[in-house]
Amino acid sequence: MLGVAAGSGTPISRDASVNFSQMLSTAVDAQFGNLDIVSYMFATSMIGPTKGVLEHQAARRLSRMLRGQLVSRCLGYLEREEVTAKPDPIRD
Repeated sequence: MLGVAAGSGTPISRDASVNFSQMLSTAVDAQFGNLDIVSYMFATSMIGPTKGVLEHQAARRLSRMLRGQLVSRCLGYLEREEVTAKPDPIRD
């Protein structure tokens, strides 16, 4: 795990997973089969690249590109794990 949330004793990735799960459950345009697993994998998939950039003192260019790369990674993962689209209440 990346660390422990201050004062809670809870691993940060678990906190992030719960937050992502809550966020993804409110999506109006997507639905996910096992939200707990999707949320956990989503949260932890960002830890490795971020930790690598920080711990290995990556070149500034790579550090600047990290955000965009994480967005691509996360969007691709969520698109892959999406089960069915929920009806759009505005269009339907």
